[in-house]
Amino acid sequence: MPMQKKVAIQGLRGSFHHEAAALYFDEAPQLVECETFQDVIAETLGGSADVGIMAIENSLAGSIIPNYNLVRTHEVEIAGEVGLRVRMNVIAQPGTRIDDITEIHSHQMAFRQCGGFFADYPDMKIVEAFDTAGSVKKIADEGLANIGAIASQQAASEYGMEIVQAGIE
Repeated sequence: MPMQKKVAIQGLRGSFHHEAAALYFDEAPQLVECETFQDVIAETLGGSADVGIMAIENSLAGSIIPNYNLVRTHEVEIAGEVGLRVRMNVIAQPGTRIDDITEIHSHQMAFRQCGGFFADYPDMKIVEAFDTAGSVKKIADEGLANIGAIASQQAASEYGMEIVQAGIE
């Protein structure tokens, strides 16, 4: 019986890195949730995780140079790749309408991928967070009304939230 892999990811359960890990491994991995990509490297090199997963290319935002630099400057190597169709969604408390949202939380990369959406909602306050799924979890845990997050469909399901507008990338 194969051992379950411990996989360091940037973000929480429901993040796009979680989706990538689920696609890459035959058996659902045990997640080691990290706040930063530096933490992914540290957890992997420190032995808390067997492997780490991190994005290094983004078709909308381009190469993620800081992550290339992490690979270059640490004793790690790229062992595989997974292509993931990233679909960004506005997620909020059930029953929330897009016009109710005054503030939206997410990772800075998600905001970079959704510039066209924000052109249509110039008064929506942008609040940067460490993770897409973490933003959804915060809104759910704190019962925040009229606050949205940009994240995956999986994050909405994971934290009992609702997709208010899909495919805003």
